[in-house]
Amino acid sequence: LDETWVWAVAPFNPVPADGATVSSGDVLLEWILPEPNQPGSIVTCDVYWGTDPNIINNEKIIDNQMVESALVSADFGQVYYWQIITYQGGIKDVTGPVFTFNTLNQP
Repeated sequence: LDETWVWAVAPFNPVPADGATVSSGDVLLEWILPEPNQPGSIVTCDVYWGTDPNIINNEKIIDNQMVESALVSADFGQVYYWQIITYQGGIKDVTGPVFTFNTLNQP
């Protein structure tokens, strides 16, 4: 009997996971950039992060860089929103979903 297993992963595979509860203090945001569409091309990203559900009102903490993590400081009792926007060859490629995490109930 042949079987095929398919594992679904959220776009960008965000850490902390979307909807997670984490401890307040320093939080390492991590993601995986997509592979470039053209061989030899690079993928860069912008990352917005903050407490406003309207993501564009939040701070841009990464600006057109080829990185897959950012260290942020999260206050206790907050819900945070973050989004990754990728570029290939300087052209907007993917606007990712808005991810959330909170610091509401972690010791």
